[in-house]
Amino acid sequence: MVGVSTEPTSDATPEEDVGDADVSDGGVLDSDLRRYLQIGGLGLASLFALVSAVGFYRSARRAIDVWVARQYQPAFDAGFNLVVLLAMLAVVVALLRRLE
Repeated sequence: MVGVSTEPTSDATPEEDVGDADVSDGGVLDSDLRRYLQIGGLGLASLFALVSAVGFYRSARRAIDVWVARQYQPAFDAGFNLVVLLAMLAVVVALLRRLE
């Protein structure tokens, strides 16, 4: 063709031109991005867990009112609340350990 040169215009070879800037910081950027995505996922999962936990708690409370005799409801409520609290603490601890 007329006026088209097939020779490289710079001193760098084509292999050197491809992604030199990304190679040196790729590991750090990938690590930071992965951490931010994990934190974002934790926040989103926590929000969904909170909404689900409130719905579950309300449904469980209605079931307690229907199925447990009135004189045993306070003790049953305390036990149920303790189980929910311990389960949520275990989830939070597991997620925080995973982020470390």
